[in-house]
Amino acid sequence: MLKSEERIQIAHYYASVKVVPSVADGSQVPRGKELFSKLCARCHGEQAHGNELYPRLAGQKVPYLKTSVTRYRDRSGERNNQLMSIATATLKNEDITAIANYLTQLP
Repeated sequence: MLKSEERIQIAHYYASVKVVPSVADGSQVPRGKELFSKLCARCHGEQAHGNELYPRLAGQKVPYLKTSVTRYRDRSGERNNQLMSIATATLKNEDITAIANYLTQLP
């Protein structure tokens, strides 16, 4: 129910907030980086900062990332995007955990 101007103000606010990276399980980061580079960087960017079409993933919290990627992979209906479903289809739970740990520690 927000007006266009209110939506723009909210977008500007969130765009101005600095992302504070979270602590990651360091043992997961190398594998997560490898998987991200192979499956995700083309759309989300090398630093996972996203763009006009794809969301920023860098600095997001591990539980959020794991839940979102799992929903795409499982085609649960909560997350619907054909490209994401294809990109995540072969991921095992431990792969998703590794990707999430890699992304959460990025600035």
